[in-house]
Amino acid sequence: MRAEFTKETKLILAGRVNYRCCFPGCGNVTIGPGSFSDDEVVVLGEAAHIYAASPKGPRSNKGMKAKDRQLVQNGIWMCRHHARLIDADPYSYSAETLLLWKQQAEAHALKAVKNNDAGVHINT
Repeated sequence: MRAEFTKETKLILAGRVNYRCCFPGCGNVTIGPGSFSDDEVVVLGEAAHIYAASPKGPRSNKGMKAKDRQLVQNGIWMCRHHARLIDADPYSYSAETLLLWKQQAEAHALKAVKNNDAGVHINT
């Protein structure tokens, strides 16, 4: 059975990296305003599983319990393109690699917060 992330877990994963893709060199912003209404938000990112969401998925960890597959610790925030890529080629993107990327992206986000620099500058 596939273990899906909760909405809360997805928000935590995205927020911990400032809604930016964790794939090295990408860093694309994955959230922004929609154009339909003033309260519309467009989300182009995904919470991807580090260890597979199911026992037979990419980067499966057969000893992992279903409830553990849903935890923040087993997720990484990615743009849609890179979320698909890591699952399409799991041999190139191991769980250890994804854990490292997540750690690096969170450290970068923390540095940006501490330095009051989100990396986005609006001309006024």
